[in-house]
Amino acid sequence: MAFQTHPTSFPAFTAALFIHKDHVGFILGKKCITINGLALTTNTRITGWNDDKESIVRKFIICGRSVQDVHQAYVELCQLANIVDRKTPRAHTLPPQNFFPTPLQGIETRIVVPQHAVGMLLGAKGSTIHAITKSTGTWAKFYQADSQNSHKPTFSIRAFYQQDAQKALQKMHDIINSTTNSFTTPLTVADVAQVIDLTQPTQPIQRTDADEPLSPSLPHTPTTPPPSTTSSTQKRVSFKIISKE
Repeated sequence: MAFQTHPTSFPAFTAALFIHKDHVGFILGKKCITINGLALTTNTRITGWNDDKESIVRKFIICGRSVQDVHQAYVELCQLANIVDRKTPRAHTLPPQNFFPTPLQGIETRIVVPQHAVGMLLGAKGSTIHAITKSTGTWAKFYQADSQNSHKPTFSIRAFYQQDAQKALQKMHDIINSTTNSFTTPLTVADVAQVIDLTQPTQPIQRTDADEPLSPSLPHTPTTPPPSTTSSTQKRVSFKIISKE
């Protein structure tokens, strides 16, 4: 199911910090947990670029919705660089650096979603939409009745990179499709007629005593077998239970 999207933009800011390549591993942390945690606490998006593989310098770009957020991330990133530089001095090989934020046009996409999919997209206490934005480096806001979209349920997704927005949109698209497919339409007479020809007279079902009951609410009582025609008589055997003294 395709949903309506309305792309716009919002004002943002960016700044760069150069890190020595020997310090990059410490800055990133195991599985990027350090750099991602710093970005999460400062409400920014931090990415590392390596334009020249032969260079000893790695460029980290900080994107934020305000100069204050970008500056906070810049300061904390410098603190991490200073910590690792005490153990492995490399900062003296880098050019002088200063905090210089520049304007950036962020990407905003408003998504009109079906009412039945709102709960699945939000999740318990917003857990689902929070997980989507956290894993894609985006931000989301929900409008129960958005005035810009004919008062329909709408999610606003904000990102600094187009690929981040596309990842978030794809995850939301998959959830909407799964909720839509979970709703089944009741069968009509026309639907059943495509499988069973209702124009033909029905034939009574031929059953034998060995057949299973047709309905669990009406148990089948087998007929009593006819008495044996053989002349031999059946010998009745009785068993006694003897208790041990």
